[in-house]
Amino acid sequence: MATITKPSDYNELLLKPEMFGKNDTTYPDFVQGVIDDQAEILEGRVGSTAYASASKPKSTYVKQAEKCLVSAELLIRRKNKILENVAANGQEPLDTTALDSQIQLYAGKAEGWISRVVSDTSADAGDEMASGVVVTTHFGSAA
Repeated sequence: MATITKPSDYNELLLKPEMFGKNDTTYPDFVQGVIDDQAEILEGRVGSTAYASASKPKSTYVKQAEKCLVSAELLIRRKNKILENVAANGQEPLDTTALDSQIQLYAGKAEGWISRVVSDTSADAGDEMASGVVVTTHFGSAA
């Protein structure tokens, strides 16, 4: 299994090595480990063929799902580090509502991308799209 993303794909999260108790040397390996774990989980959920697909848009959906899963996991680990530090210093518990919201946002987006891969949806209908069929007739009731 080859991962689709790399540590630099997560720079937009503005996470720093110190936030995880790492240094500049160990941080890339730490992030790569998270990527590898989430890639394996994603591959298990969507299947090896879909995960390795080179066809667009499926390959884009898989990459986005992986990025969201890794982002959520990194933020979970960051939250755990914060809570560990607070407890170790005997401080009052912190409100992690904002961080929890970000984690849920990434997790929800990951589920959306995974659904597209699994259902083999290629149309980019968006999250708000709904469809249905209405059958009408001008002949009146068949009763």
